Amino acid sequence: MPADRRTARWFLRAWGYSVLFWGVVALALAYDSYLLAQHYGPDAERMRFLAFLPVYLSHYLSLAALTPPVFHLVMRRPFSRQHVLRSVALYAATGAAFVAGFALLRWAILQPYESVSHH
Repeated sequence: MPADRRTARWFLRAWGYSVLFWGVVALALAYDSYLLAQHYGPDAERMRFLAFLPVYLSHYLSLAALTPPVFHLVMRRPFSRQHVLRSVALYAATGAAFVAGFALLRWAILQPYESVSHH
C-alpha cells in the first residue's frame, strides 16, 4: 500500500477516534452543566439538556478536528535535543496555528450569540 494511502487511512481512523473521545467528553460535561443548572439554578433559569449541548459540542468537536494533525506532527517531528531551536520554533508555530484553527473552527461550528440583540 502506498505511503499516502496509509497516511490517509491513519488520519481517517484518528479522526474517528478523536470525534468519539471528544464527543463523549462533550456529552459528559454538557450533562454535568445541565445537572448543576437544574440543582442550583432558580426555577426561571432551568434549561433543557439540549440547550447545553451545542456549546460543548462546538468546543470539543473543534478539538477533535485538530487532535490528529498534532499527533501526526509529534510522531513525524519529535522534540530534538540536537536541534532545540528548530524544535521550539516548530512547536511554537504549531501552537499558534492550533489556537487560530481552534478559534476559526469554533466560530464556524457555533457562531457567537449576543444576548442583548438576540443574534
